[in-house]
Amino acid sequence: MDLNIDAILKLPARQKALGLGGILVVILLIYIYMGYLPQGRELSRKRTQCDQLEAKLAEYRVIADKLAIFEKELEKLNQKLVEALTKLPNKQEIPQLLVNISNRGRETGLDFELFQPKGEVPKGFYADVPVDVKVVGGYHDVATFFDKLSRMDRIVNVTNLSIDAGKVVAGKLPLKISFLLTTFRFIEEATGAKTKKK
Repeated sequence: MDLNIDAILKLPARQKALGLGGILVVILLIYIYMGYLPQGRELSRKRTQCDQLEAKLAEYRVIADKLAIFEKELEKLNQKLVEALTKLPNKQEIPQLLVNISNRGRETGLDFELFQPKGEVPKGFYADVPVDVKVVGGYHDVATFFDKLSRMDRIVNVTNLSIDAGKVVAGKLPLKISFLLTTFRFIEEATGAKTKKK
């Protein structure tokens, strides 16, 4: 079958309309398949991305609204850190701290039989500074000494407490007390290393 323009023009109007309609349907199907469907999928993907971005934006807005609160909390935490660091002496302050502790014991009337600092035990940003202590004195003298330790600006813990009664001397019963006194030291090198890593 040989198609040419003259043959098409001689066709009845109904066949011309059907042919034209068929061509339009084919063009429409090609447009849908090649243009509309891919763009629809792309539009759906973009809408999903847009929804995700809007959700993130909402989260960031909530954070931004609370930024002033977070900054105040950070400032309070920094103040607490500064206060805590004042209770942790650095390496240069440890000898003076130990002298202060022994002086407080002598002021209360205790006799020191042993005051032996042990090696430091690193624990991250701080180190334990243990000291073996043996004292002789009255009950009230010991209680006053522990009270003075508790009122120090620095943190001082007393553990492994052992009390032995001595012999009565001049109507008084001296106590022999041994304990582990632990204070703490701030390790500047640890925080310096962390700062360098950041």
